[in-house]
Amino acid sequence: MRVLAGAMLWLFAGAAVTADYTYCTLCHGANAGGNEGIAAPALKGIEPWYLTDALAAYRNATRGKEYGQDTAGSEMHTVTRQIEPAEEAAILKFFDSLPATRLTTTVEGNAANGKKLYAETCAACHGPRGHGNADLHAPDLTRLNDWYIVSSFARYQSGARGTDPANVWAYQMHLIANTLPADYAIRDVARYLATESRNK
Repeated sequence: MRVLAGAMLWLFAGAAVTADYTYCTLCHGANAGGNEGIAAPALKGIEPWYLTDALAAYRNATRGKEYGQDTAGSEMHTVTRQIEPAEEAAILKFFDSLPATRLTTTVEGNAANGKKLYAETCAACHGPRGHGNADLHAPDLTRLNDWYIVSSFARYQSGARGTDPANVWAYQMHLIANTLPADYAIRDVARYLATESRNK
């Protein structure tokens, strides 16, 4: 399945980018609600500054440069070569035009414990209820799929994401993740954040 997804992304990367940006939904879901099968997160509700940061990081290969470690990120590195910075406002408008998507809970965890852990280790940057902080380039975690929160944390801890100091905010997250134990209950945190989601 990963090979097929990669082939389709290469096809789209080589083709002309269409004005309505529906090609984004090929991987990220019909309403940009995410696709766990190919590790493509929900994009509905993405913050303008975060989209700019993410696309720039993919474009300049400070994110997604190691195919073996972060396959989905490497595929995005390929796709973003076809997206000009001037198109970002139109992309956001396209995402805003899509109907709201109810995020499906897929992760089992203890939300009460997750709320406690979140307050101790995440709230300082991502806000008291996970809705983000633009000044710290900390995105709204409640708009993300719970499985993506779990997998992203694992990549930050393992070094598959955030190891390039040039990507300042991701590098900071990598360092923070590595101050936490390997058995940190990220599933509990993800389960708690699902209760705060605006897309319920």
